[in-house]
Amino acid sequence: VKIRMLVADGHERFGQHDAAEAAYYEALALPGSEDARHSLVLYLCRKGDPDAALQLLPAIGAAPDPEDADALGLDRDLAGQTVAVAEALGVVARADEGLMLMGERFAARADLRDDPACVALRQRLEKAAAKGKAAKPVFLGANSKQKEGRGLARYAAAAAVIVVPLLILGIFTAVSLNKAKVRQVHVVNGSPVVYAVSIDGQPPHRVAPGRPSEVLLAEGDHTFRVTLDDGRTLPVGQFRVRGSFFGRPFSNTAFVLNPDGLGLVVREVHVWGNASTPPSAEMLPPSIFTQQPGVRHAFTTPPNKISTQGSGEVRVGLSQEVWTIGDALGWVYSQVGPEAGVAFAMRYLAFDADDQVALTVAASTDDDAAFAAVFDDLLAQRPVRVNAHPAHPIVGCAFMRTTRDHEGRQRYVTPPRR
Repeated sequence: VKIRMLVADGHERFGQHDAAEAAYYEALALPGSEDARHSLVLYLCRKGDPDAALQLLPAIGAAPDPEDADALGLDRDLAGQTVAVAEALGVVARADEGLMLMGERFAARADLRDDPACVALRQRLEKAAAKGKAAKPVFLGANSKQKEGRGLARYAAAAAVIVVPLLILGIFTAVSLNKAKVRQVHVVNGSPVVYAVSIDGQPPHRVAPGRPSEVLLAEGDHTFRVTLDDGRTLPVGQFRVRGSFFGRPFSNTAFVLNPDGLGLVVREVHVWGNASTPPSAEMLPPSIFTQQPGVRHAFTTPPNKISTQGSGEVRVGLSQEVWTIGDALGWVYSQVGPEAGVAFAMRYLAFDADDQVALTVAASTDDDAAFAAVFDDLLAQRPVRVNAHPAHPIVGCAFMRTTRDHEGRQRYVTPPRR
């Protein structure tokens, strides 16, 4: 009921009287519509249709119990509606009918008849009737809504407590859900060669080493496939883009897809406005997919200067380091661990099967299955220089292990092809 009354009030304020009246009558047809009746009577009086308002006036009963606050409130509402209709009759030069209406409805209610507002209106109607002129509106004037004991202002204030939070929540939900449909994912190539990557079966796009590209994806599970220039395709990979419902509208999360698993990404923290806080950088371990929160500059150059106040403003950015395989392997070995270093080398050989450093590291593994998973596919396509693995005979290639030198590296020889 209250919502329909608010709609009606809005139509009235914009001069859409037919729509306003229809909305009031819709509210009147709903259960618990006494307030709607009160508002509709006052609306019809403001509109200048006292006859229609007169049809809606309920009878005024005997004086209620002084201790019954609800009954007293309803009684005063009925009195206010009577006064409004009487004044509306006076405004259309029917002051005598207004006086008659007040006399009939207040005949048995001296408490209402002697109310100061009723006495003042009766005096104005008597003067208007004596002169044969229309009475000037007071209760129905520009400030009539503020004078109503139970006007729409009260309903608007009460409804705002519910409507405004719901509106804010609705806008927030729409923003969050829309952002979940369009997430920017940075595709990083950490390998030594250009390759094509296809995401979710879409047409592939080429990614160059050290030059991240961007794709727009919805949150959820996704697949990717890497195709090399020689026609080889790597196994299909999977990743998941996730976001927090309440955090999406405010977060600056950077989503980074590294299909080859070789990319070395640096998280940089820049602080402006505080000379005592130098920039810092953190190398992230190689990963197929990572989410980095709070990133303002993903693979773009942060500004040299910004306007800031207080102790300083922090901007977090991501950048890709393009290292040689030896340096990259050294960092993975020392910071992540030997097993990660071996896995890194094996992945690297899928893109450069002849790299001696990667071959050295890959051949040092004791995991025969892991070794075979990498080299079977490579050697089936072309002979490469690799170190012999004790339990890995491969037709077409001969391997020989040599002694280690003082630096701990192995020497390799390329056997003659049969």
